[in-house]
Amino acid sequence: MQLAGGNDSLNTVIPYTNSIYTSARNSLVLGTQHGVRTLGAAAATGGGTEQIALHPALANVKRIWDNGEVAVVNGVGYPNPNLSHFTSFDYWHTAQPGQLVRDGWLGRFFDHECSGCASTNAIDMSDNPTLAFRHNGLTDAHISISDPALFQWRDLPTSDRRLDLEANYRQ
Repeated sequence: MQLAGGNDSLNTVIPYTNSIYTSARNSLVLGTQHGVRTLGAAAATGGGTEQIALHPALANVKRIWDNGEVAVVNGVGYPNPNLSHFTSFDYWHTAQPGQLVRDGWLGRFFDHECSGCASTNAIDMSDNPTLAFRHNGLTDAHISISDPALFQWRDLPTSDRRLDLEANYRQ
């Protein structure tokens, strides 16, 4: 899951015991008194460890964390950054820093590992599909939608019944 746009990463994966975070954020600071979902100790910038937590609204992510089904990869960078936001996203989405490539790392994965996969193995919810999902046409194991409320399953051709996407994902 990539959270982009207006996401406040310091209040998504929260270093809630870090004194710099708590003093600099003033009214934005989140801690145990706000119901953060504690994850435990993590490597701190500058060495050592600090306690981190998830935003209170991420209870479902915390649940799959507790099941060992999710990892947090926070603050990822690359050597010798040129400080271009757009170049950084291209590197991130292609996993090929410094190279011009036409496909993304997820697209390459699907091309090589998902022959015959359904188009709903991955979902890109974005107004502009990311380069990460671009593939070489060997498979199309993902869909791109801008608003999940506009997307509905159809179990055609056997019927004209529409099935609610949210109900299917919750199941």
